[in-house]
Amino acid sequence: MSAWSDRRLATLVGVVLLAGVAWPLAFVAVPPYQDLPGHLAAVSVLQHLDRYPEYAATGPWKTGAAFTSFCLAASPLIGLVGAAKVFVLFVLSAGALVLPRFVLHFGGRRRMLVASFAAWPMVHNWFVAMGMLDFALAVPCALALVVLLDRYRASPSPARAVAAAAMAVATWYAHAFPLLVVGLVVLAHVASRGGLRAAGRQARALVPPLVPAGLLVAWSVVRHVTTAGAAVAGSTERTEYSSLGWQVYDLWAHWLYGFTPLSASTLVAAGALAVWTVRRWRRAPVLLGPWPTLVLLAAYLACPSVAFDWGYAGSRFVPFLWLAALVRAPARVPRGVVAALGLSAVAYWVGNGIDVLRLDREMRELAAGVDAVPDGARVAFLVFSTRLTSRNTWSLATAAGLYAVERHTNAPNVWANTASQALVRTRPPERWEDSVAQRRFLDVARDRRTFCEARASEGLDPALCEAAWKREWAAYWADVRPHVTHVLLWDPGDDARAELPPGFVPVFHRGRLWIESSGQEP
Repeated sequence: MSAWSDRRLATLVGVVLLAGVAWPLAFVAVPPYQDLPGHLAAVSVLQHLDRYPEYAATGPWKTGAAFTSFCLAASPLIGLVGAAKVFVLFVLSAGALVLPRFVLHFGGRRRMLVASFAAWPMVHNWFVAMGMLDFALAVPCALALVVLLDRYRASPSPARAVAAAAMAVATWYAHAFPLLVVGLVVLAHVASRGGLRAAGRQARALVPPLVPAGLLVAWSVVRHVTTAGAAVAGSTERTEYSSLGWQVYDLWAHWLYGFTPLSASTLVAAGALAVWTVRRWRRAPVLLGPWPTLVLLAAYLACPSVAFDWGYAGSRFVPFLWLAALVRAPARVPRGVVAALGLSAVAYWVGNGIDVLRLDREMRELAAGVDAVPDGARVAFLVFSTRLTSRNTWSLATAAGLYAVERHTNAPNVWANTASQALVRTRPPERWEDSVAQRRFLDVARDRRTFCEARASEGLDPALCEAAWKREWAAYWADVRPHVTHVLLWDPGDDARAELPPGFVPVFHRGRLWIESSGQEP
């Protein structure tokens, strides 16, 4: 391949990385990513706001709006699900094509080739599997931004400043957090320069292109923090921290691990990256050198897992820690290491594909009753099992959103709790509409045994558990039944199905799915 230019070779590497993970998309109805059906439901609500007076649109000019804006623009041409699949392919393509060019810029041709043998888990990464597609897109955008900033630092020009500033705004539009990380890296690099004069020179060489997007980030953060946990969303502000043990595990699980142990071969890549980081700690580009990397690690360890109702806050530093390891790839590695990494990549591509197809089958099964639900129905979605096959995502957590897409039912998972989301509630949710309250109820009352164990830990006499169980479900149905026309039960136990009140008529049953009608008109 010596006759190939560096860019052509980087493109070839990217195409191989993309092909390895993109092929299952040709065989699935909806990519079985945890949050994707909920985001599709949110777009469907935006397209039919006249049917959903409980929601209001927040407008397209905000961070985290790339998926929604693309689907709104493309769905009239290729359908909403088609638009989602194209966006997923775009996210995977961005990761596959940017990663080798990122290493090429900072390490050269040989290191790019070596790094490609450890970069394959980073294309179809955990954030893609979770359906957090805006964030997943913002990561390669941030990498492109770092390259543009480094070029501007080395040789400032108005054209390079504009290019970096435009990429910074594009990164913000996809998701603000990776842009915050880039800013943190730049600050750490500037602060690590010896003396005020040297730090000032580096600041002048790196900060100006980030100013416009930085102002947008500040506005986004204020908007999110001041509206998170608002009373209209029926939630409260909360902050949660993970233990150190979980943080160490999440370093792998929240970037390199896929759905099930079929993707456990990513541990081989993780091991190689860890060794390269230790051995080549100081041999890294200035923007990802020792001090910026240490600052990223400290930020990850200090950051809560949930902040202002923003889930997986700390985990969003994880991709950049592994990318700091990737640019430390050596120019040469033993052939045995290359063979081990190559075989691990093939095992991952096959295993990930099998998992995607299995999860697609489960999502199809949960959505199989769409034709049994009339347009505009009000449905109590009782999803007792939010995952079956998957071990690293809750692949069915928002799958009921497909009923909103196809039948314009109520939409239980559209994240309408802050003004930084696509939608915001115009009134507090009823219990049957509140996905968080529903989940907490089902986690405890999914069956008698689980319920009794939970109540026994709170001091309830086991002899009184049967009566308490029936009261709990009776209170639930008394609250919910007046509002709903249908009940969907996914993977319920016999105990829970027996508590369904009289008057509901079964209209669909297949496998784990039951749909019952109350006889009311939508």
